[in-house]
Amino acid sequence: MVKATSTVRFARDADGGIRVTVPPDLHPLDDFLETDLGDSASALDQVVGRVRDGGADPWAFGGDCCHLTVHADEVLIENDFTGARVTLSRAEFLAIADDFARAVHEPR
Repeated sequence: MVKATSTVRFARDADGGIRVTVPPDLHPLDDFLETDLGDSASALDQVVGRVRDGGADPWAFGGDCCHLTVHADEVLIENDFTGARVTLSRAEFLAIADDFARAVHEPR
């Protein structure tokens, strides 16, 4: 498996919105980050905090187009409209989320 953190890219569009580029096998990660989290530091902090804490009981977060489920060792992201889904290890998701947080908080 290709390490996801090396294939995910973040940028700002002309209007200042955050854009995420991922390879096809990582869809709907881009939808989740762009649409469901976007520039919301509080939503990002909530999700990252739950992923970092882990725990034996699954935890879920629903957004505008996707939902994320945190399991003991992995994170599942599913697009509610397309049915696309991707599973990442918790460590890999956290590395991507840290990169995403840096991109979101960069001065525009």
